[in-house]
Amino acid sequence: MTPRSLTALEIAAGRSRFLVPAYLQYHPDCPVAVARANGAYVYDLEGREYVDAFAGVVTISVGHCDAEVLEAEIAQMRLAQHVTTLYHHEAPVLAAEALAATMTDMGDVQLLFTGTGTEATEFAVHLAKLHTGSSVVLSLRNSFHGRTLMSASLTAQEPWRNAGPYAVDTHHVAGPYAYREMPRGMDEAMYEAHLLAELERTIKHTGGGKLAALIVEPIQGNGGVLYGSNEFYGRLVEIVHRYGGLVIADEVQTGFGRTGKWWGSSHWPLPPDMRDMAKGMGNGNPVGGVAARVDVAAAFKGKAHFSTYGANPVAMRGVTKVVEIVGRAETQRNIQTRGEQLLTCLGELQQRHPLIGEVRGKGLMIGVELVRDRTTRAVAGTETLAVMDHCRTHGGVLLGKGGAGNVLRIKPPYCISADDINTIIRALDNALTTVESAG
Repeated sequence: MTPRSLTALEIAAGRSRFLVPAYLQYHPDCPVAVARANGAYVYDLEGREYVDAFAGVVTISVGHCDAEVLEAEIAQMRLAQHVTTLYHHEAPVLAAEALAATMTDMGDVQLLFTGTGTEATEFAVHLAKLHTGSSVVLSLRNSFHGRTLMSASLTAQEPWRNAGPYAVDTHHVAGPYAYREMPRGMDEAMYEAHLLAELERTIKHTGGGKLAALIVEPIQGNGGVLYGSNEFYGRLVEIVHRYGGLVIADEVQTGFGRTGKWWGSSHWPLPPDMRDMAKGMGNGNPVGGVAARVDVAAAFKGKAHFSTYGANPVAMRGVTKVVEIVGRAETQRNIQTRGEQLLTCLGELQQRHPLIGEVRGKGLMIGVELVRDRTTRAVAGTETLAVMDHCRTHGGVLLGKGGAGNVLRIKPPYCISADDINTIIRALDNALTTVESAG
């Protein structure tokens, strides 16, 4: 029997009736009802085209419905849709081999595949505890690491902390956010030195000087596109290692070329002991993974672990193809060129629009922080929603948001064109003008 098709109104009513009211949605007064997607574009049920400047929450890397990725996945589905890791199959071996070749910063690695990024975080922390013998795990404030127990415990954003108590021996320390949190009288070097001193005090006072791991997003995505300096990350690694801990780089958002390098941590002296990954890894297919140094991975020898959907051959074929496409010179060049175009154009908008407080980011991972007043830097949350709505309805552009609800997140697929960037900038320019005039 062919499933019936629903109208946009029927979908909205059905969500309200049959789905748990836990799902967030953008544009609640007039939701986007997606019919199909291709490349950098999404099309709604009425046939309207949108530039997807948020890449399905930073999940679409090489493009919606990329023909090469689909071909690899469909070919595997015709042979075997699911093979448990209790049996052998070549697909996860080939995917792991391809990924390991991109991680020269870690030396020899071994990988474990999962179904999601949050599952990857859970396993990485589990492995860190086994390797070190400590249970103390730290994360940075404003971070997002997932929604299961350990990953939610490590997530340090107020909107997501609504179901305590959380896992014991998890602690949050302040991370770099110079634009909003640097005390007056400090420069950035003094501010980061202060943060690192607090990190060391926290390790001493919470874990008796023994640490399992610190998990860090090289660039905080949901937190508002935040990151530190070379000095900050270099000293962070040194402190964590001095107290016996491991550095886990959460590259669920920053991995797979998003920032202009294969891995976001490569922008800084931040060589991780383990690396989480997901999102762009599957280009829309649900898949995640953890890469660990071989000596760290050895801590799991003789112990059991199992992921029902982890390493399934369909996802693995897609991952291998994504690695191939991201590794091409033209893909890398487009990420860098379009990212530079975005930053240049957004800088020009900042000169004309007082709502823009700061523009920051690398590659195709960019944040635009909106403020009501550049002196007080008051959060412009309502205005951010208005800008997003205007871009959607009048500019044909879909944006995301993060931080305190006032940071526009611009993270399009890697196949984005120069004309698409111009469409994004034009939509933002018009939306900012309209919102500023109304205020």
